[in-house]
Amino acid sequence: MKAYVITVIWAAVAGTLVELIGADEEGGGAKLLRLITGLMVLSVVIAPLGSLLQIGPDALLDRLWGAYEDARTASWESWEQYARQTVDFIRTAGESEASAAVAQLVAQRFEVPTEDCRTAVELTEHDGEFSPSSVRVILSGRAVLADPYAIEAYLAELLACPVAVALE
Repeated sequence: MKAYVITVIWAAVAGTLVELIGADEEGGGAKLLRLITGLMVLSVVIAPLGSLLQIGPDALLDRLWGAYEDARTASWESWEQYARQTVDFIRTAGESEASAAVAQLVAQRFEVPTEDCRTAVELTEHDGEFSPSSVRVILSGRAVLADPYAIEAYLAELLACPVAVALE
């Protein structure tokens, strides 16, 4: 393609130079040179069409259909990749927000400092809806005095997923 564009540009430049050198006045010679230059550039531009016509209309349609199918497949694959990336982004943001909310809930419910309670919530997606699949709570500092079994039971009942509480 690059060679074709360069050929068209050189044909236009050569034609323009011939016009500049060959005709000084607006007589019949100048018009004839412009016509010949235009025909030369036109022949260079349409030269690839000859090879397309030689392969036959059925082969040309097959090539066009193949190009269409390739573009459609690439478009669908790009859409699927975009959808996966979007779901992953939503899951990550949701897990971060859910973890902060669970830490706040544990801190309030069991009267422990928020900074001593770290949580990690894992979400799963099913039919476009996210739900918690597991929760990990790590208690440190003054929060280690809270009952880990009570926290585990409370969150497991509330979130309906496996909960693990650890002391640090």
